[in-house]
Amino acid sequence: MFVEEMLVQINNMGLLLSVGFLVGLAHAFEPDHMFAMMTQVRGSKKDASVPPARITISALRNSLPGAFWGFGHTSMILFVSFLVFVLALNIPAMVFDGFEFLVGMMLVVLGISMYGKRIFPIRHLHPHEHNGIVHTHQYEHGSDHSHTHKSYIIGCLHGLAGSGSLIAISVVALDDISNVLSFVLIFGIGSVIGMMIVSGVLSVPFLLSSRFARLRKSLHIVAGTVTVIIGLEVIHGVITTELIFV
Repeated sequence: MFVEEMLVQINNMGLLLSVGFLVGLAHAFEPDHMFAMMTQVRGSKKDASVPPARITISALRNSLPGAFWGFGHTSMILFVSFLVFVLALNIPAMVFDGFEFLVGMMLVVLGISMYGKRIFPIRHLHPHEHNGIVHTHQYEHGSDHSHTHKSYIIGCLHGLAGSGSLIAISVVALDDISNVLSFVLIFGIGSVIGMMIVSGVLSVPFLLSSRFARLRKSLHIVAGTVTVIIGLEVIHGVITTELIFV
């Protein structure tokens, strides 16, 4: 692997951490990450009916789910690193293959949801307090509503699936636990920033198409279809290559 060879040849820790940041930044632009985040970005009619400055503000707002994806991704990588390097647990590669399979399943579900939420509006129960009594109401959310905790969970699953290979590279390149954890943390920070850029940029087409129902629907169909295809490819790769069910 090119990244592994590059890390092995770098002796300066500062340079190594810089490489970790850049690798984390680029990691966010992998297709499965990008299309998973594309299912989370939103736009509304009011975003497309105002000057470009509003589009910019809306795109910045849509970068928030990317940040939560990055936090989830980073927290799981750090968690697995703690289990492996601090608690000295031996996690079989099959475990990470299983998480990769779950990522594929998740992508399929997310892709299908791009069709379903147009037909079956998303409803949630939210608690409210009236006169000291707490109860819930059912709400049908519009397309501009989002739940950042969903992005965090998606990031967590991606982090669990990818932590095995990252830790393996870190072990080869570094021989000190503190250096390994530092590299993983910097990698995570790079992935947070990268995914914020990804989610903000990917939201722009949806924002611009908000006033055109057919175009907006077409974007959802295309995004959903590609997400499903990527998910199926991930599942196929795990089953045929890793053979986790044999």
